[in-house]
Amino acid sequence: MQAKKLIVFDMDGVIVNSEPYHIQTCEALVRAFSGGRIGAREAHTVGISTVELYRRALAMCGVQGDAEALTARHFQETFLRIARAIPRPAPALLRLLDGLAARGVRTAVATSSPRGFVRDILELYGLAGRFETVVTGDDVPRLKPAPDAYLEALARCGVEAGEAAAIEDSHIGMEAALAAGLYCFGYVNPDSGNQDLSAASCRIHDLAEVLDVCFPPDACAARRRRIGGPAARPVAACMAAPDVFRPFRCRDAGGAAAPAARLLCGAPGAEKTIDRTPD
Repeated sequence: MQAKKLIVFDMDGVIVNSEPYHIQTCEALVRAFSGGRIGAREAHTVGISTVELYRRALAMCGVQGDAEALTARHFQETFLRIARAIPRPAPALLRLLDGLAARGVRTAVATSSPRGFVRDILELYGLAGRFETVVTGDDVPRLKPAPDAYLEALARCGVEAGEAAAIEDSHIGMEAALAAGLYCFGYVNPDSGNQDLSAASCRIHDLAEVLDVCFPPDACAARRRRIGGPAARPVAACMAAPDVFRPFRCRDAGGAAAPAARLLCGAPGAEKTIDRTPD
């Protein structure tokens, strides 16, 4: 894996675990204007633009309405739900941001969400100054899965696509990042639904695992220091960085020894463990 100068974060489902609250808001608004005929289950798809969601929902129930106004109301109500339920950022996100900053890696945001919502979330979480640039859905002509947000982030930062990586939790977002030429971490977020991230460059289950992939020597040294700790720990399987795992004997879910190179991203039984005994 080529060294990365820039990590670009998606917003919803990555910086903030917002999908449950988007769904709650969608459920309330759609049931209200449809007279209870349809709800979030019929209208909501993770990754689709919110204005398109409401256009589709209005068409499904044959109701005249203003999708733009519904979208504005949606983000206002969703922010209030998030502020009440999860007013602080996830510890794994902070560990990742701190780890990247300590290593001189730049960070940015590329999202289809509107500027006001993004600003409010970053201010709520105290993260407004942690990203070099923030590209929102208001800043580009096309939303994801078009690559525009990522291309704009690269242009603003003066970084080539091969020098950057994205973190995405949805299939649509992953498509946008890959189309822009970025290495893409597919973040498996249980609250983001059943997303097909099989085409991602690497799949992770914890945001801090990005550091293990981007900085293999650091990861190996850390695991050597943990030799006296637990016998094994879960890891995200990633074929892009086999050096992360090379100093250790790997075992599959059944306990059978397996070479580190078999820990391939997307392979069956990808949740493997790493034995604490070095090769």
